[in-house]
Amino acid sequence: MNSGPRQFVQVLWSAVLCAVLFFSGFFVLWTPLPLFHLSLKTQKSSWFLALGGAFVLAVLFYVWAVSDLTQAGMGLAYFGYYLLIAIFLSLGVWKKWNLIRLGAITTFAVTTIVFWSGFLGQTFGLVDIHGMMVGAIQEISQLLDKMAANSPAQTDKVEMLTMVSQAKQWLEWMPKLLPSMIFTFTLLVVAINIGFLGVIYRVRKAVKWVWDFRRLEIPSLCIWGVITAGALFFVDVYVLKRGWPKIIALNLFVAVSAIYFIQGLSIMAWFLKRYSLLFRFGIYGLLILFFQMLGMVVFGLGLADTWFDFRKLHKKITNGG
Repeated sequence: MNSGPRQFVQVLWSAVLCAVLFFSGFFVLWTPLPLFHLSLKTQKSSWFLALGGAFVLAVLFYVWAVSDLTQAGMGLAYFGYYLLIAIFLSLGVWKKWNLIRLGAITTFAVTTIVFWSGFLGQTFGLVDIHGMMVGAIQEISQLLDKMAANSPAQTDKVEMLTMVSQAKQWLEWMPKLLPSMIFTFTLLVVAINIGFLGVIYRVRKAVKWVWDFRRLEIPSLCIWGVITAGALFFVDVYVLKRGWPKIIALNLFVAVSAIYFIQGLSIMAWFLKRYSLLFRFGIYGLLILFFQMLGMVVFGLGLADTWFDFRKLHKKITNGG
């Protein structure tokens, strides 16, 4: 097979796989991966052809399967969000960005575009994001009330009511924390796709340059994000008492916490590299199961690395230094 037909197959396969991953539901977070992977193997013109092909397939699916134009539009916007991530990740490949720059530019750029697109859409009446969030929160609250009412034992009912009360408090904060939620979700998608691409090429050993997630080092300046968030929060609570500085502080803290969580995962990957793949998957599985407790530990590990540099310390110990 010559280069022409082979390139066409790569473009077609990437476009189809991109759409399939999105509509699969379970693998939706990996939607940018086929286009991201294609950027390492083909010319830019072919890559943009695959991008257009994936979008056309999504449009055809919604025209065929969804009669509600509003629902179809929201679905295409959501698919466009993943394509936007693929665009910036692929741009990083073409520009030869390092790991930090690739992740930072993609996450911040996509978050900014999504946030301001939503803000302008809400302002000019193109989409009612606030109404959709209020409706979703009401539905979740009603579901929580039903779960509490259906608790069989009195003890279980008391515990369920406590959990429902806490959950509703979090739900009230969801609209206020929307910017940091978009940032955190985007960072997760970016990290997953960069990580999987690194795994693919470490296995195939067919690329000249690759990002090593285990050596990820967040710039120490990020610690000022935590300090600023904490200071702004307490100043507003005890001095200003305006409300909006506290919201800014919480959004900043959530965003920086997500960054240090990724740093913590990088440190975990560094120390687990000597163990079998099955053991590593077991550890990550425990992290998912007990995320509420272990997530804070991973965040603390990433934050503490700012001062202790655990990987450098580990090298000294293993080398007898």
